[in-house]
Amino acid sequence: MGATMGGEDLKALRASRKLSQDGLAKLLNERFRRSYDRAKVSKWENGVDRVPDDVAAFLTPADPAPAPGIPTANTGPATVLCVVNQKGGVSKTGTVVNLAWLLARSGHKVLVVDCDAQGSATIHLGLYPPEMELEGRTLFHVLLRKRPVQEAIVSACDGMIDLVPSGISLAKADTEISAMPHGELLLNKVLSAVRSGYDVILLDCPPHLGKMTTSALSASNKVLIPSNAEMLSIMGIPALLESVEQVQTMVNPGLSILGVLPTRFDARRSQDKARMQDLANMAAENRLRLFQPVRNAVIYVEGVNAGVPALKLDPNAPGVEAFVEVMEALLAPATPKAEATHGA
Repeated sequence: MGATMGGEDLKALRASRKLSQDGLAKLLNERFRRSYDRAKVSKWENGVDRVPDDVAAFLTPADPAPAPGIPTANTGPATVLCVVNQKGGVSKTGTVVNLAWLLARSGHKVLVVDCDAQGSATIHLGLYPPEMELEGRTLFHVLLRKRPVQEAIVSACDGMIDLVPSGISLAKADTEISAMPHGELLLNKVLSAVRSGYDVILLDCPPHLGKMTTSALSASNKVLIPSNAEMLSIMGIPALLESVEQVQTMVNPGLSILGVLPTRFDARRSQDKARMQDLANMAAENRLRLFQPVRNAVIYVEGVNAGVPALKLDPNAPGVEAFVEVMEALLAPATPKAEATHGA
């Protein structure tokens, strides 16, 4: 397809991204600041109205630049990023959701896997965990009730992000995985069925170093460690690094640490500045990359309340530069330096 797009072409493209007609209209309105609606999309698809040239160009860009949110057909195999810290309240889920949004807007096909029984990523992306439980479309059903992962994937953010939801049933996963031979490799096996269909898979981990977290590390290529400027969060990182080393040694030698992402940082607080220095020292001692901090801002709370990434509400939100830095590091070609791991 070139810049001229027929109705059947548009319909096929929309279906490939699991977008409703309303979802496509919203995506275009965000891009062009217009007021397209479902009826207008329907007219385009049925040949009643001609698809505007700028809309066609946006949806079918010339190589190599992809249209935001519309990935090229040349996807996969995915890089799997595990976002983990055993301390709660350090913005793991916010990091996953906003990074997923940035990646999708940059033209990459993204899957978020909610590995936490609290279902935080599921809620943040506007879905209701109990409803997903009733439908049998959660990670628990995929891992331990043999539901194909493809059947559990749902669309979020108007089709921009795919999600494997979670719910309270996943709380039983640590026990059941522990009872299985090589149970920690189950998530890796599950993800192998969909890796070729995505550019990036993001794993939102629970706030502890149990079997579910070990499974996520075993299935990943890279690890990102969010940490706010609090001593308990910083003190927990060495234990996490030990877990990463164990996984590298036992089952996943290709696992590497992308870096540490400071979160919820307020430069006006002297305590935050002091803890940031502690975090910098810890990162230097362990030869870890320290990304610039995500500044604390109310927009991140508003994003949770709205069930969307904060960066969808405000693309220029405070801290967006940090997420962009992480995204660029994740997508950068592998080099010996970039692949250096803790203890290497």
